[in-house]
Formats: sequence, structure tokens, C-alpha cells
Amino acid sequence: MSRNTQSSRPLVIAAVMASMAMVAIEATIVSTAMPQVVSQLGDLRRDRAVMANA
Repeated sequence: MSRNTQSSRPLVIAAVMASMAMVAIEATIVSTAMPQVVSQLGDLRRDRAVMANA
């Protein structure tokens, strides 16, 4: 491997770890907020699967 590839590896690993952390936080926020959103929209039972998969 060239010197450039080896020196950028820690940066790439850090970027991947940061993006995985952001995805986990986003999923937690959405799963926590979804019941409140559904109740404010009038409990749309037929659209619940669509909102869960969006």
C-alpha cells in the first residue's frame, strides 16, 4: 500500500464510525417519536406500516 492509503485509513474508519453512530441516534429518535406523531395524526391504522417503513 502506498503511504497515502495508510495515512487516510484512520480518517475513513472514524468517518464510518461517526456515520453509524448518527444512524443509530436517528433511528432511536424516530422510534421514540413515532407514537406521538401517529396519535397527533388521528391514529391512521392503515398507514402505520407505511410510516414505519419510510
